[in-house]
Amino acid sequence: MLALPETDLVCAIDPGRDKCGVAVVGRDGSVRYREVIDAGRLSAVVGELAGRFGLRTVVVGDRTGARDVIDSLRAALGHPRPGAGPRPEACCPKRGAPPGAPGNSPAMPGISPSLIEVFLVDEHLTSVEARRRYLADHPGRGLSRLLPAGLRTPDRPYDDYVAVILAERFFAGRWKQKLSIVGRS
Repeated sequence: MLALPETDLVCAIDPGRDKCGVAVVGRDGSVRYREVIDAGRLSAVVGELAGRFGLRTVVVGDRTGARDVIDSLRAALGHPRPGAGPRPEACCPKRGAPPGAPGNSPAMPGISPSLIEVFLVDEHLTSVEARRRYLADHPGRGLSRLLPAGLRTPDRPYDDYVAVILAERFFAGRWKQKLSIVGRS
C-alpha cells in the first residue's frame, strides 16, 4: 500500500472517449458533486470545480481514455506532454492559446500546475460496483421495482458513480501511480 497524500477532498474522473464521470468526494466519503459530462467539457469542468472547492488532487481511472484525460489536464494547465498533441476539442477551448505561465490557461484560470497532484487508480470492476450502487439508489417504478436488480437496466449512464468509487479507492490507499503534470509521467 502506498502512502496517502494529505488531502481531504479530491476530484475523481472516470475517463471515457465520449463521456466522463466526474465527482468531488471528501475523505469522509461525502459526495459534494457528481455528474456525467461530455468529454470535450472535461478541462473546463475540472477547472471550475478546482476553483469552487479549492481542489489540489485529481484522481483518474487507469483504463479507457486515461491518457487523453491526463493530456487534456496538462494542456489546460499550459503544459502539454512533449510530442503528445492532445485532441484540441477535448482540452483547449481556445485553439492556438500559447502555453504560458502557470494559471494562464483558458480552461483553468488561476490554477498552477505545481499545485495539482494527479493520481492513477485501478478501475478493475468499478463499472460492476457502480451499476449495483446506481440501481440500489434508483429503485424501479411500478412493476419494474419487482424485478431483481440484475434484470433491470439503468436509465442513464452511471460513470459518475464510477468516479465516486475511484475516489474511495484513492482514500483507501489503493492508487497506482502519481503523475507529473508539468513534465513527463
